[in-house]
This record gives sequence, structure tokens and C-alpha cells, in this order.
Amino acid sequence: APAAGVDDDRIFPLKDGVVRWADWDSRPELIEHPGWDRGLYVLVDHSPGEQSRYCYATALLVKVGDYVGAWTPLGYMGATGAALGPHWHVGYTKNGVGVDWMKEAGLDDER
Repeated sequence: APAAGVDDDRIFPLKDGVVRWADWDSRPELIEHPGWDRGLYVLVDHSPGEQSRYCYATALLVKVGDYVGAWTPLGYMGATGAALGPHWHVGYTKNGVGVDWMKEAGLDDER
């Protein structure tokens, strides 16, 4: 049986939204905590109170203010920032609290 998923080096958002950050991580706390560096990343605002971020990209395809659909490529997987090898990291928050992005994307298989 074919495997479910996307075999691609492009980064896609979990849901539709508006790009609020698309640049290198420049948070002041990185001076004391360089291991927290997200590298080149994208932050997307979804419905009120929901945000997702996609870290360690090697190149970005969007800019701040862009509306993105669930299959709009945001950039390419990379190894920037504190990444130890090529991959991309997803973070998802609701009202500032981290939640399981797999459930938000409908990918939690409870079988």
C-alpha cells in the first residue's frame, strides 16, 4: 500500500493564514541561549489566537503579509540556526500555549 504523506523538501503550512514573520531569528535571548536559534523561519497567524512556525529553512518563498493556503510552499527544508542536520521544525500555539500540531493538522492516528 502507498505511504501517506508528502515526500518533499518544501515546507507547507498546517492551515491557511497570514505570514507575520519570514526572516532570520533575531530574538535578543539568543545571545545567552544560542541553542534556541530557529534559523531562517516563518511564523503564520491562523484564526484568532492560533499561530504556527516553521524553522531551519534554507530559503523562504513568502514574505510578511502574504496570505498562504494549506498547500502554499513557505520555503525549503534546511539546517540553519541550531539545527544539527537538514529538517524543518513545526511549532503550533493556541492562545500562547503549545499544542500538538499533528492533531491540528488532522494527522493524529488513534488506531
